[in-house]
Amino acid sequence: MEQVFFSIAIPTYGYNGKGSEFLNFSFEKLFSQTFKDFEIVISDHSTDNTIKDLCDQWKDRLTIKHSFNDRGRGVISPNINEAMKKCSGKWIKILFQDDFLYDENSLQKQFDFINNTENLVWFVTMFYHSNDGINFYRLYHPFFHPHIYTGNNTMGCPSGITIKNEDLIFFDEEMNWYMDCDYYQRMFLKHGEPKILNEITVVNRTWGARLCDTVTQEVKDREYLMVISKFA
Repeated sequence: MEQVFFSIAIPTYGYNGKGSEFLNFSFEKLFSQTFKDFEIVISDHSTDNTIKDLCDQWKDRLTIKHSFNDRGRGVISPNINEAMKKCSGKWIKILFQDDFLYDENSLQKQFDFINNTENLVWFVTMFYHSNDGINFYRLYHPFFHPHIYTGNNTMGCPSGITIKNEDLIFFDEEMNWYMDCDYYQRMFLKHGEPKILNEITVVNRTWGARLCDTVTQEVKDREYLMVISKFA
């Protein structure tokens, strides 16, 4: 069987009852893509079958690989890592459960960028924010700076990045708050700055009960000391 081009890695959990609703919305966006050579890889931190049942409902329309993951429940990094490990595509597109692709050409734009960019290992795209999945605001132009690990996240959440599926770097599983900045710094140290795709391909949902909104100040302070000890 020929290797698919993209693996869409989605870490999932119950999301205060909204998990299947957000995921279904994302599946609809994925189903509408003009570029069809992709699989969806779900690593599920849920404690019930709601997410799995939704995946089963879509299995005749999308190629979905679902697996439960009880390792590190409550921390997103182990769940992303489990999804990434199960990706068989040439490229891994990380997509958080509440985020979604911008339009029907989002994967096609990324495919064209990959094919027209030499020595590409990882890249980040422009993205919108949305509270409701319908209305968009704050168009963001991501960029990298070498002290991103301090928490000045100029690249946005991992839903904006796409990674070549070779010699992978995984997220630090002790981190929930600085996990993205830590990851970007380590990718930079190994591969250099990410390329920038100046196209909108993703929407970052900014509703009020995201995982990052539940992180305590104590956790933030502890993780800040961790990244400083790593990179400063």
